[in-house]
Parts: sequence; structure tokens; C-alpha cells
Amino acid sequence: MNVKPIYTEAFIRSRARMDWSRSMVAEALGLPFRKLSVLLDQMPDVRWPQPHQSVAVKLSRESRRGVATEGLLRAASKAREGRYEKFKKYTIGEHTGTNREVYDIWGDLCSVSYSQIRRRLDRGMNVLDAYFKPNETSKGWGVNKDWGKVPGWLIEARESKS
Repeated sequence: MNVKPIYTEAFIRSRARMDWSRSMVAEALGLPFRKLSVLLDQMPDVRWPQPHQSVAVKLSRESRRGVATEGLLRAASKAREGRYEKFKKYTIGEHTGTNREVYDIWGDLCSVSYSQIRRRLDRGMNVLDAYFKPNETSKGWGVNKDWGKVPGWLIEARESKS
């Protein structure tokens, strides 16, 4: 294949300005990508679009926007249900749900963070203790025995279970 360098260089520069990717230019010229790379080494001042910003990628995204077949929607809802069912359910008072759902309801009364609650539950701590027991200082000094802002009916429910 005989490629004329003057026209090829002009073509490459014009397509780079139009946000074509290197692979699109190679395909348009009928060159393997490696040969195009050799040509581009001689033209260091050509500015190419950033990764995933070429015309082809943008057109591909635009063509898929809003397209959801029935099968795709069914598969997505089934996957969501499967993920939801594998999470453990916790109950505090009348509220039952995943750890995140229970934290969304009771989080403002907790003296610890969500991640701390998650770690406590993973270690096997009681749900009420995990949510409402204050943090202890190192070596157990100055342990806060006060249950703080916890509603009285929850404390009574905890003590009645013991």
C-alpha cells in the first residue's frame, strides 16, 4: 500500500482536531495501529482527545442512552433483589431492615458511626449494644456507663432480655 505522506499528515491532523481516536484514524487510513504509531512518532505536536473522549465513544454512549430492553430491566431488578436478600436483617424497636436501613432511622441517636456499628456487629455484638453502647477509652479507663440519648423503652427492652 502506497500512502502519500503529505495528505496523510494533513488527514491525521484534521481528524485529531475533530476528536477522532488514533484507532479510528488508523482504520480510516487502512493502516495497522503500529504503523500509525510510527507515523505519529514523527508528529509529536498532534493533540489527541483524552481517553474515552473521542467521537466514537461519545456517539456510542449517546446511542445507548435510555435504551433498556425488558430483559435488561428484568435482570437488573432480579439482581437488586438478590443483593438485598443476602444482607442480614436487624430489628430495633418496630423497625426491621438491613444495617444501613436501621442506621438511617436510628443513626441520630447513636453515639458511634455507621462503620463502627458494622464492625461491632461483625464481631458478634448484640444489636442494641452495637448501636447504643458508647465507645470505651483505651485500656477500659473512664468507661462511659451512661447510655446517653437512648430512649428509655429501648433500655428497658434490653434489660428485660438479659
